[in-house]
Amino acid sequence: MGIKSVEMVRKIRDRNYEETKDMTTQEYLAYIQAKSAAFHSECKHAKRKIESQSKPALRFSARNKLHEREVDDSTAPS
Repeated sequence: MGIKSVEMVRKIRDRNYEETKDMTTQEYLAYIQAKSAAFHSECKHAKRKIESQSKPALRFSARNKLHEREVDDSTAPS
């Protein structure tokens, strides 16, 4: 059983049309901006969640890179 992507896209397009068909241009722009803001907020929340789950690994990696830079700088010819 596969994903019925054509049907899924059609349903999304139909829903979007029904939600926006009677809007003025200004209302439509406000609608798009609100949807965009909600999406960006959701992305930021997901990013924070991912970062909070992996902070120890990121700190370890940052320390190693800092140490590598210090070693590289100290061995560079003057």
